[in-house]
Amino acid sequence: MYVPLVDSEQPFTPATITRHTANEVEARVAVEEPAWLILFALPVALLTTRYAGPIVLAFGGREFAEHGSTLALQILIWFLPFSFINSLVHYVLIAVNQQHALTRAFIIGVLFNLVANLLLIPRSSFYGAAATTILSEIVLLLPFYALLRRHVGHIPWLSLFWRPIVALAAMALPLWPGGLPFWLAIPLAGLVYLAALVALGA
Repeated sequence: MYVPLVDSEQPFTPATITRHTANEVEARVAVEEPAWLILFALPVALLTTRYAGPIVLAFGGREFAEHGSTLALQILIWFLPFSFINSLVHYVLIAVNQQHALTRAFIIGVLFNLVANLLLIPRSSFYGAAATTILSEIVLLLPFYALLRRHVGHIPWLSLFWRPIVALAAMALPLWPGGLPFWLAIPLAGLVYLAALVALGA
């Protein structure tokens, strides 16, 4: 589950966002401008999903790879886009003085994480824990978004993110079914992703 960053580089520190959030309109811009976070998180998640097996083998060894860790990583990595969004929204809400409301949101997220782990881990082992991590990010995003809508304004998430998602689908084409070697597939997929973003006007 997302944990607020204590030491973060610009432009994601509360002080930096505060400079861009003198009023609600600027606070909205502070959320829209760093949409490039999603542009980065989505291809990282996709590449990790595609090459989870070699990654686990390289860092954990054959024993980990043979006991289901590959699938666990393929599930877990998709927490990343939601975590990036939560991290940014967290700082925007601090900039508009909603620290107390944030505490309540984190309590909701922690309670959900605890209950979901208690329910899913006995049934699904670490796959359940991986799924719970993603679900916890989504659950945390719900009160975050409610606060954002109330104190900042409506954020057009769909218009912000549909282009990266479509570009991601195009990026997947050179990666599956996997006929190309990784050293060729990865740069080719990256070029396809960038070309799709440009073509879509992202």
